[in-house]
Amino acid sequence: MPKQFHFESAWLLEDSYMDMLKGSWQGGALIKHNLENFHKEVKKWKWGTFDQVLRQKKILVARLAGIQNNMHNGNKLSCLKRLRASYNETEEQHFNVEGCERELGG
Repeated sequence: MPKQFHFESAWLLEDSYMDMLKGSWQGGALIKHNLENFHKEVKKWKWGTFDQVLRQKKILVARLAGIQNNMHNGNKLSCLKRLRASYNETEEQHFNVEGCERELGG
């Protein structure tokens, strides 16, 4: 049985989503064909946008946890501030829902 499709409203915050949608939908084609094509294209698009961000965040969180663990065990690392800044920058760039809501008038 095929996986069920789940639309994520956060996709609408990404400028490239509408371009991907328009490019994958053909006016004269059967709905079945359009849905199959959209499903294929949205998977590729999602991999290159949202999934990349989530992977980067996961890596940064793991690195920060390791550094904090080392600091707790008495090892002081000078790069902690730099990694925290990188993590915070990633958060601000890709997960600032409040800022997007303000821009959209929400």
